[in-house]
Amino acid sequence: MKPALKLIRDEVGLVSPETRIVRLCGWSEQEGGRRPLVSWPDESGDARVARVVAGVDGAALARGVAAGAEVLVTCTRDGTLVITALLAPAERTLEESASSTVEVNGRVISLTAEKELVLRCGEVTLRLTSDGRLFLRGEEVELRARGTNRIRGGTVEIN
Repeated sequence: MKPALKLIRDEVGLVSPETRIVRLCGWSEQEGGRRPLVSWPDESGDARVARVVAGVDGAALARGVAAGAEVLVTCTRDGTLVITALLAPAERTLEESASSTVEVNGRVISLTAEKELVLRCGEVTLRLTSDGRLFLRGEEVELRARGTNRIRGGTVEIN
């Protein structure tokens, strides 16, 4: 084992030589931008800067820092700490987790949200709410139909 890895492993008390569950505890402002800080629950509170793999969602990571969430960290051979996954709270059930999943089966993409689903692209926003409302906002909105284009509602207002 390389001395750097042994030093990091011994210093932070990794159970395996490379991976451990730790807690997000803040941000480090560096010349390359913000990086998350992680701490080990059984230590005096010393925080270490960690890198993040591309698959970890930045917004979810920011919420995790605010909540002190747990993450899976891998220690590389040179001693770099890399966040590989953001863990759901231990008390969260599988049913609660399922409400934010994306399901793809080749022909259909099904997105499910408990309260609100928002899609954004540039200046366009499509928002669906759990109370049955749909909001579409864009610079220009174009509707086309090969057949009849129907507008139905209790009341229809134009302009």
